[in-house]
Amino acid sequence: MLKKLRVISILIIVIFMAGQLPIYAGDVLSATGKVKDVDLNEKSIVLGMEDGDKIFYLDSSSKIKMGKKNKQLKDVSIGMVLEVKYQKSGDDNIVQMINII
Repeated sequence: MLKKLRVISILIIVIFMAGQLPIYAGDVLSATGKVKDVDLNEKSIVLGMEDGDKIFYLDSSSKIKMGKKNKQLKDVSIGMVLEVKYQKSGDDNIVQMINII
């Protein structure tokens, strides 16, 4: 009986923690806009959007795709339309995924 209670308690804790993960991981946000600037040294992109320009920073885990093909930051050019999935880190917007439209 004690063993069953212990297993049930562990399951409840695991389920509770799994439900909390999105809060700890941060919300994934989405933005779409036209590329106004690309900085290969800073690994950043400036998008012009309806509510103004926004800068996005890429890190080692950021991915860029055009259709099913993987691309690199050097493949992104001014005037392209991008859909960006990102997370906030302080005041910075850190890219998870960029889809070149």
